[in-house]
Amino acid sequence: MILSAIYIQNHFLFQKPQIVNFGGKYFFSINSEGFIEKKENEDYIPNFYNSDTVLLLSAVVGRNGAGKSSLLEIITNSLNNQYGFISTVFFEDNDKILISSKREKNKYNFSYEEYIINNSISTFYYSPFLDFKNSKAGVDISFDYLVESDLRNISEKRKSSSEIEPLQQLKMKNEIRQMSFKNSEVGKHFCEVFDLPSDNLNKLTFTRYIIEVDHELDKIKFHDTPYAFRDFIQFIYSKIRQEANELENETDGQFKKNLFKNYFLMDLLCLFIHQMEKQNKFLEEGFVDINIKDFKKEINNKSAKDSLIYFLENHYYKYRNSEKFTLLPVAETEKLINNINNYIDEADIKLKHFNWKEKSIYLQQDKAIELLELQNTFLNKVNNYYESNIENFTDFNFKRENKIEDFINFLPSERALSSGENALLNLFSRFHEALENIKFYEWNKKINIVLLDEADLGFHPKWKKQFVQSILFFFDIYFKSYRSSVQIIFTTHDPLTLSDILNYNVVYLEKKENAIFFDQNEKIKKSFGANISDLLADSFFLEDGLIGDFSKNKIQDVIEYINDESSRSEKKWIASPIIAKKIIEQIGEPYLSDKLNDMFLEAFPEFKNDEIKELEKRLNKLKYGTDTNN
Repeated sequence: MILSAIYIQNHFLFQKPQIVNFGGKYFFSINSEGFIEKKENEDYIPNFYNSDTVLLLSAVVGRNGAGKSSLLEIITNSLNNQYGFISTVFFEDNDKILISSKREKNKYNFSYEEYIINNSISTFYYSPFLDFKNSKAGVDISFDYLVESDLRNISEKRKSSSEIEPLQQLKMKNEIRQMSFKNSEVGKHFCEVFDLPSDNLNKLTFTRYIIEVDHELDKIKFHDTPYAFRDFIQFIYSKIRQEANELENETDGQFKKNLFKNYFLMDLLCLFIHQMEKQNKFLEEGFVDINIKDFKKEINNKSAKDSLIYFLENHYYKYRNSEKFTLLPVAETEKLINNINNYIDEADIKLKHFNWKEKSIYLQQDKAIELLELQNTFLNKVNNYYESNIENFTDFNFKRENKIEDFINFLPSERALSSGENALLNLFSRFHEALENIKFYEWNKKINIVLLDEADLGFHPKWKKQFVQSILFFFDIYFKSYRSSVQIIFTTHDPLTLSDILNYNVVYLEKKENAIFFDQNEKIKKSFGANISDLLADSFFLEDGLIGDFSKNKIQDVIEYINDESSRSEKKWIASPIIAKKIIEQIGEPYLSDKLNDMFLEAFPEFKNDEIKELEKRLNKLKYGTDTNN
């Protein structure tokens, strides 16, 4: 089943009701009496874009301000039943027409079935712009939404013992998305097709979450950490600090690595404290199976790392008559520490895989991905701190936006990506992340609509030629794996992209006298396989030529200089006929250049001899391979 058309009854963009057709088997229109009619699309080609998964692909084009982005918002509002938005949605199911509408039933002069949308449709909206617009209904993958999501709780953390920078946070989040995509099977294919850099090494740093400390006494200021834990945590904190002081006095080549491991252990402890300090929920419910005196005695000759693990192994929570349960991760913490310590030990200083100044190490891609997965497992446990399967704890559910979302920071080390490479990877990596997350939900939607708002912005022309082929390939793989189908609607300004779309799948938005309407039949337009210049002149509404306004004005000055002798003094930048001739010789369009040259020689006949001599030189070179007569 596909979305065939939408009737827009009332919207600020339009002075009267409009119908937008996306190019299915039928076209819908409003007749003079206000009835909605349908007619068969005689040019319709079934299964043109993809026989099984991508059911339909449509493009929306028009001048700036014509309402392309607003149309995508209309679609999301219509399909997600947004309150106060009145529209009629037409679906095609083979030869059957289904309608979801609040209009009067007698307004249709053809047979149809009523269709209740409810939760049967998913929309996925992508935009590469940061334009501070409201979140879209459905699944929002816009840059606006991602910035808001990626910057949550930024004031509560710092990286490598310094204040965190918002730009760095956004970059790190984006790199994780890109790295995850590039290492997927689909992503590896895209890196080959688009010749993207393969990041053999990934730079790793660690987040230091802020905790309150009385630096004169070197004591942690606890507020919401369980009472029973505080002496243990303070002891571990002091032990980590003591080890750092001892390591700083060493001079061998290993001491910086050992000190880096010590810093990482402090990062980890601060993360636990930060999490426990968020809410006052377990002050009385936290316990340790050993008293602090015996704890100190037991770990007296052990490392700070062993002290932390020993505490985790002996901590527990108990609510009234409930069974004991643990919330801080034990096995996951020990595995994470061991892996990080091994990576630090293995880092080759000579190959610059270890950077003490930036507190970072460099890992091969496969190890970075493995560590990323381990971090996710660890953070999932940490984020369950305020959750429990005890019925009495139902009020302890933790808000999603307050969860810890990062700890290990991954950045590529090979080279910075170009703007075009970032634009390409952002599109596919953001959808990769969203669609992978949806794996956990039941895929029972009858219709999935992907809406791309100028997603090809920033692409190199070579990539724009591959844009349609790439999105068909990408979405076919993902939705096929979910045993589902998808319909794609995108806006574009690019003729290379539009040349891959059948004409009846193109929505042409026109704006005249402040009125916007869908210009489907006013003039014949061709898009599929069309010449790029024709597309620019027609579909993209460049009615006054295909050259830049600056060059057009300069050429117009030359024409006036040639034709009107009285105005030559006004063209001060054309100091002489020689300048005018040089400009004519620079014009890239042969017909225009030749025509202007003829006009020039007629106005300035003294240059004809020079022209004759130049032509004789060319002729001699063709005949004899020399510029002179033999």
